[in-house]
Amino acid sequence: TVSDDGSRIEFDYQTGIIDMPAAPSKFKVDLDSVSGMYVTLCNEVLGEWRSTRGRLVMACSPDLRHWKTCRLLMWDMSGKDWKTALETIGFQYTDWQFDGDDIIYLTRTSYDGAHSFHDSNRITYNVIKDFRSNLQKDIEA
Repeated sequence: TVSDDGSRIEFDYQTGIIDMPAAPSKFKVDLDSVSGMYVTLCNEVLGEWRSTRGRLVMACSPDLRHWKTCRLLMWDMSGKDWKTALETIGFQYTDWQFDGDDIIYLTRTSYDGAHSFHDSNRITYNVIKDFRSNLQKDIEA
C-alpha cells in the first residue's frame, strides 16, 4: 500500500499476497485501455509444480488483485512422460505488446531437443487475434 502522498510504502503479509496463475518466473502485466482489464502472459502454476514452464497462459484481472486464466496459449504436445516434459520443455520469459485488437508475443522456447526446460533452442513468435474476446470480466473479488 502506498500512502496518498507517495512518501510511505507498507506491506501486510496477511492481505498482500495475491493468488495469481503465474509461476515464479518472469512475466509482464499491462493495462488494456480499451477494456480496462489488466493482462499478463505467464507460466501457469499446476498444483504442486510451482516452477513449471511447460504451459503459457493469458490471464486477466480487473484490479491487479483478482486474476483468472483466460486462455491456454502454449503447452507440451510432445507425448513425453510428465517428468521428462517437466525437465525439458519450457515456454518462458515471454515479452508481448498490444497490437490493435491483437497481442503479439515472443517466447524463449525449449522444445523438441532442448537440453533442459531452461536452455532454450528457439524463439517463437505468436499472435493472439482479437484477444479481448478471451477476457473474462466476471472475476469475483
